[in-house]
Amino acid sequence: MISKITNYIINRFQADEMVNTISLNPINLVDLAKENIYPLVSIKYNGVNRAEDLFLVDFTIYILQQRDAIKEVQPSKLMEDTNWIDNMNDTFDIANKFINYVIRMEIDENININTVSKIDPLSNFGGANLDGHKFDITFEYPNTGYCG
Repeated sequence: MISKITNYIINRFQADEMVNTISLNPINLVDLAKENIYPLVSIKYNGVNRAEDLFLVDFTIYILQQRDAIKEVQPSKLMEDTNWIDNMNDTFDIANKFINYVIRMEIDENININTVSKIDPLSNFGGANLDGHKFDITFEYPNTGYCG
């Protein structure tokens, strides 16, 4: 069940031509390897809750882009010397496209969306000059185990 949902998430992001790197991370530290090609989608599995006859499988999704900064001093206070606003726009578009798709499409294997959090912005994330967004998403999966 967990692997089916995780593979669904990975496949969905692989279908997005804007996404270059996808990683799975068991902790809040997002993969900051130098060989990553951004935008990066990092998927964190948070665990499973039980509700009646369902399993609720929870994930946090990070979508990050590397900030480019010009080393010259710029008098503008509008961050014109960086691509911050472009990063925010691109990563929001990736998150929004994913959420819209999974909410609107019927997913195989009896997987359904239970909840999706708001999309939170991230700036200079992890001290690694990464900008982007994150959101939590919970999928439902029927509990069809042993019924004594």
